[in-house]
Amino acid sequence: MSGKKGGLETTKDLIEISGKAILAILALYYGLGLLVVNIYLSRYGVHSLSLFRLHYILAGFWVMAPIFVAMLGLSILLAGAYSIPTIRDHIHDWAGSSFSGEIDKPIKKSSVVFFLIEFFLSTIGFIAVIVALRIKFTRDWIISLPAGLGIVIVITLLIVAFYRYKSALRIPFLYGTSIGTLFYFSIYTFVFANVLYGTIPAHLGGGQASDVQLLLKVEDKEKEFFEISGLTFRAGTSQTDTVKLLFADENGYVILVKSQSFPQANWSTLSIKKDIAEAVLYQGFQEWSFGSSDSF
Repeated sequence: MSGKKGGLETTKDLIEISGKAILAILALYYGLGLLVVNIYLSRYGVHSLSLFRLHYILAGFWVMAPIFVAMLGLSILLAGAYSIPTIRDHIHDWAGSSFSGEIDKPIKKSSVVFFLIEFFLSTIGFIAVIVALRIKFTRDWIISLPAGLGIVIVITLLIVAFYRYKSALRIPFLYGTSIGTLFYFSIYTFVFANVLYGTIPAHLGGGQASDVQLLLKVEDKEKEFFEISGLTFRAGTSQTDTVKLLFADENGYVILVKSQSFPQANWSTLSIKKDIAEAVLYQGFQEWSFGSSDSF
């Protein structure tokens, strides 16, 4: 009975710890997403604190995605390097520990080839996922991987220094490196918000503007204001030409326009309340093949 009780308590503790860990991760994603979304929207002179919470969580996930991919790639490369006896001995000496049993036995060269193939397939898979999700694949995504790798390496060094070194310089080193890592991560987040976030489709939590047409319930005077603001209509109708929808919330639609009122701005934003929008036509995905020029 005591064994069963102990097992139940262990399971309960594991579930509780897992639940707290998941909540902490979601809170991190939400905070990062809130920051990234509003940094991105500030480029257009707007902000939003009323988007769905899931949208912020997804945005936070995309901030961390290059770091996770870099972590995966580094893990695979380290595992492949560890399969080489000479490198494995150096790792043992550096770590100050000795291993025995099966892990210390020489590993065949075929294992090294296996790890290299796995790394190659993982990279191809990452690119394929980006293409399949209709994310605008740019060289900036490739650049983000070394940036994420830098964060992973610094965090790894922090962990090693915390558990491995006990000198008087340990605390100053940990403090200084932690501050530097936070500063570096802040720069990474800012650059991600301004460069990469806009390449991710909105339905995936990104900031990519969608092509839409609106049917508005407006009078001639209101229509004239919209036209001055940069919104164009089809002749004799209240249906707009195709416009870029930046985002939509419970209050209305925010679209990008080239406004005559602000000629110096590359883009201006126009907010349209939902009660005057009778219908919204969204453009669907165009047909394409993996090898077509529209894939990237």
